Amino acid sequence: MAVSSIALTSGEPASIGPEITALAWRELRENATMPFFLIGDADYLLKRCPDLAIHRIGRSDEASSRFQTGLPVLHRPLSHHPKAGALDPANAADTIASITEAVELALSGVVAGIVTNPIQKESLYGAGFRHQGHTDFIGHLARTHGHAVHEAMMLVAADLRAVPVTVHIPLAAVPAKLSTEAIVAQARSVHGGLDRQSTRLNS
Repeated sequence: MAVSSIALTSGEPASIGPEITALAWRELRENATMPFFLIGDADYLLKRCPDLAIHRIGRSDEASSRFQTGLPVLHRPLSHHPKAGALDPANAADTIASITEAVELALSGVVAGIVTNPIQKESLYGAGFRHQGHTDFIGHLARTHGHAVHEAMMLVAADLRAVPVTVHIPLAAVPAKLSTEAIVAQARSVHGGLDRQSTRLNS
């Protein structure tokens, strides 16, 4: 059976996404069970990581067969190639588009899942981004495709798993946002998600 690949979003291009992407590929390229591809600008990636081997691909299903010899990239040109560390609002729409395309591929069953490079939310707001972060934006995209979702963020460290009830708000504002209903709803959402994952893994 063919191995499905994982879609990796570009994130904020001026941030550490290119270096993270290159490091991840070098660490995982010998693992045939974990192929991934980047949705981003291949030319800019090579500017930031000139010694990185890449393959420009036209479709996501090409990633698995090419992963071991080069990072597969679905080339999506940036509006402008920024200097590292210098945010350029001209690229905000491209950053959002990378996330949107990855989610659409996942919802259509073309990829096994998505991983997101870091974004800089303030630089996205001028392009119409009105979300707290990746979590609720991905939930919004799923709902626009007709899925009933209750998004949740899980933090993972070694054997620890934690799902916060609130995200991206000041700590002082957390008590006012907590309620029995909110805690129970989050617990049910996590239980349902883990139950579905367990079913898939055992099927």
